[in-house]
Amino acid sequence: VPEDTTYISCSKLPTIVIYPNPTSDILKINIGNTGVTNITLFSLLGEKIQEIETKNTYFEIIMTKYSKGIYFLHFKTTQGVFIKKIMKI
Repeated sequence: VPEDTTYISCSKLPTIVIYPNPTSDILKINIGNTGVTNITLFSLLGEKIQEIETKNTYFEIIMTKYSKGIYFLHFKTTQGVFIKKIMKI
């Protein structure tokens, strides 16, 4: 994570729907009208796995190609970055 990253406090988190979590195949993400400009999937070790530019409000990440374990979704907004933990089973 870049050192100049600003993190958003819990009280200011936009409502984003991520399901199913845990997942074994397809992770569905609905960002609605939250101001998210970019979504990045990271491994538990901090390796960037996938990056998505948010031109739509609904996305799917195919998780079948990734190993079982914990991953992190970084959501970048105009206010900063917030992180959601997901699990691949």
